Amino acid sequence: MQKRTAFFSIALLALVISCFFVWKYLEYSEHVEEASLRESFVVYTPHWFGNMTENELRKDINVIKSDLLLGKSLGFHGVKLFCIEGIEWTNENFSRQVFDCCEEIGLNITLPLRIWRQEQFPENLTAISEFRGFVSTLIRKIRNSSALLAYIVHYPVDYSDIYAYGQKWFGNPKYRFELQEIISHVYELDPKHPIWMALEFNPSDYDTPVNFTFVESYGVEPYSWRTPLEYNENEVLNYVGFFGSRNLSCFIDEWGVQTNNVDLVGYAPNETVKTQKIRAFILHMFRKGYTWAYFSLFDTSQADWGLVYDNGTLKESGRMVKDLLRVKSFPEWLMNPES
Repeated sequence: MQKRTAFFSIALLALVISCFFVWKYLEYSEHVEEASLRESFVVYTPHWFGNMTENELRKDINVIKSDLLLGKSLGFHGVKLFCIEGIEWTNENFSRQVFDCCEEIGLNITLPLRIWRQEQFPENLTAISEFRGFVSTLIRKIRNSSALLAYIVHYPVDYSDIYAYGQKWFGNPKYRFELQEIISHVYELDPKHPIWMALEFNPSDYDTPVNFTFVESYGVEPYSWRTPLEYNENEVLNYVGFFGSRNLSCFIDEWGVQTNNVDLVGYAPNETVKTQKIRAFILHMFRKGYTWAYFSLFDTSQADWGLVYDNGTLKESGRMVKDLLRVKSFPEWLMNPES
C-alpha cells in the first residue's frame, strides 16, 4: 500500500511539473515576436583588392558557386559582391557568371559601384568618364538578372585624409553635381532597380550631402574603435540617426569584427568575443528591422574578418551565425533585453 501511495505521489508530482512547463511554454509562445529581419547579406568577392596572388584568385566559377552556396547555408539572403572589376577586366563574362550562380541558388546581390581614383574626385574628369564607361558595360550585362537587388554608389573620399577631403568637398556644389551625374547615369541604364548610396565615415562629422535624386536609401558602416569587448549599439544608432533625423531610409552597408589587427576598426581580442559581438549585432538588426551586411564571408589579407576558414570550415562565429539566422522567431526578452 505504501509503495502504491509513493508511486501515485511521484506520478502526481510529475504531472504537476509537466503542466507547469506546458503553461510556461504557452505563456512564452504568446510573447514570441517574429523577427523583423529584412535582408541580410554577407560581403563576398573572389578578388580581394588585388592583394591575392594569381594562384589565390577564385576564378573557377565552380569554386565561386561553392562559396556562394556556403553563404546561403549560413542563412544569408544575399551577397554584397565586392570589387568585381578586379576580374571583370580579364574575364568579360565573369559578372554574368556570378549573377547566374546567384539566380540558380537563390541569393540576392547588392552591387557596389566605387568611383575610380576617388581621391581625385570630382576634379579628375577623365577618371569619372572612364568609370562611367565601365559602369555602362557592367550594368548592361547584369541588369536583367533576377538576382540583382540594388546598386550601391559609394561616396568618393580620399582615404589618406578623410577629414580634410570632407571639409574641402562635401559642401562644394561641384562634388554634388558630379556625384549626381553618376547616379543619374546608373538610373538611365537601369531604372528598374533601386539605387542606394553608402559612406565609409560618420556622416555626422561632416557636411555630408544627401537627398540625391533617384537614391532610395543610404548605407552606413559603423565599425567601432572603442569597444573591443562588447558590441557598441550606440555607435550604430549614431550613424543611422543622421539619416533618420532627415526622414531618409538607412541600412547597414557593412559591419564586421576581426581579432588579429588591433589598429583596425572592429577589433575583438579573440574569436569567442568576436562571436559574442556578432551575435549582439544581429539581434540588434532583428529588433530594428534594418537591412544589413556582415563583412565578410572569408578572411582578407588585412585581417580575419571571416566567418569561414579558407577550407570552408565554419569558425565559431560562423556556427553561431548559422544557428541564429535560421531562427524564425525570438522570445520578447531576447528581442528587447532592456524591457
